[in-house]
Amino acid sequence: MFWTLLIITVAIIAFSTVRQHYVFALTLLIFSLYELSGPIVTTLFYGEDVILNQDMFVTLWPPELLSSYSAALLAFVLWAAFSYSANSRLSPTPYSKSPPDEPIRLFYPLLLGIFAFGLVSVFTGAGSVRLQDYLGEDLRAVRVFSYGSVLIAPASVAAIYAVARRKWSFVVLLVIAVTPFVYELFITSRRQNFAPSLLIVILYALYAMNGRHRAMFLVSIAAIAIPLLGFQFWLRRELVEGLQPQDISELVFPLFGEFVSVGATSMTAWNDYVVGNEPLTLGWHWIFHALNSVPYIKIGDLVYPEYGEQLRETYRGIAPWGGLSMIADVIVAFGIYGIVLLGLLVGIATYYGHILLKRYIQGSWSFSVMGPFVVSFIAAVISKYLSGLGDALQYLVAFTILYFFFTAWNLMSLGSGRRNSLPSPART
Repeated sequence: MFWTLLIITVAIIAFSTVRQHYVFALTLLIFSLYELSGPIVTTLFYGEDVILNQDMFVTLWPPELLSSYSAALLAFVLWAAFSYSANSRLSPTPYSKSPPDEPIRLFYPLLLGIFAFGLVSVFTGAGSVRLQDYLGEDLRAVRVFSYGSVLIAPASVAAIYAVARRKWSFVVLLVIAVTPFVYELFITSRRQNFAPSLLIVILYALYAMNGRHRAMFLVSIAAIAIPLLGFQFWLRRELVEGLQPQDISELVFPLFGEFVSVGATSMTAWNDYVVGNEPLTLGWHWIFHALNSVPYIKIGDLVYPEYGEQLRETYRGIAPWGGLSMIADVIVAFGIYGIVLLGLLVGIATYYGHILLKRYIQGSWSFSVMGPFVVSFIAAVISKYLSGLGDALQYLVAFTILYFFFTAWNLMSLGSGRRNSLPSPART
């Protein structure tokens, strides 16, 4: 059953890519990297020193359980494909013309906010504080560090636009604004902080570039990003174990080790909540996350502290390495039915994400304040596969509030200017 799942998933990804449904193909590819890497490596290469965390799969999964779990994942893939296809056929073709160009100065307040967050983070050593987590230190970074990280993604969209339009003065200002914060994010050793920005670059290549240039661009991005992200992992390992990488392979393999570890959380949840008898949350833990999503006000922790601690214990049991897959998250909520529900939601979300990306990236790709928000929102949803729906919800609410906090005044002034520019009605 597992190999049937693998063949069908690869076929759907290839078909979607050929038909230029890139968001759906990319989402299924990320799902495959996290959920299928472990069984593939364990089956084909077990015993060889090629990847971390192989032993967990032999411990967790006798063949009969892997077969039933693979059948559930196949249901997810097929329901996602059915949902995407049904929406593309039944929904009317949305309006996808690029929005009118807006002044790029509308983005200046957001750059100022990122720069301020970065300076506070540098002066308080927020990146180093978060790195100490891997030593078991109970230290807290300033909250602006956590919330400011969500603004790096729209800055990436603005950077691509500015380079494409050769607005070099804006590029210089943007680099100055984000450098302090990016430095602190890098030394945290948490690669997921850069996942939305990396996905934005990939989506730009897929939707705005063609042919040979796209392939060369994606290969170049991979050649740069993989060693950098691997080196970021080694900051953690050097701190904890005092080791340093000896060759390029030691920079690459930790990335695949992360795929295996996150995929193991899905298997653990299946064992505990489908095969086992752990009680389902029926989605109440997502409500708790929603209560905690407003920046600086964690209502859930204030009102339901005992439930919050119980939920953290649940997460530590399923995901002791810190990542929680979306498959694991929906299993905790609804068991096997959650996998089918997630498939349906993925199909719907990726279809409308595809339409929005065609509007905001393809063609002339005019700059608008909504453009970076929409593209970043889509990239964040995809990248949050490794941390679950609850974390995605908290991230997206915080991102929405902060983004429009820094752009609201300019949006209102722009709207006022447009109203003032309309011709006055003729007098009779």
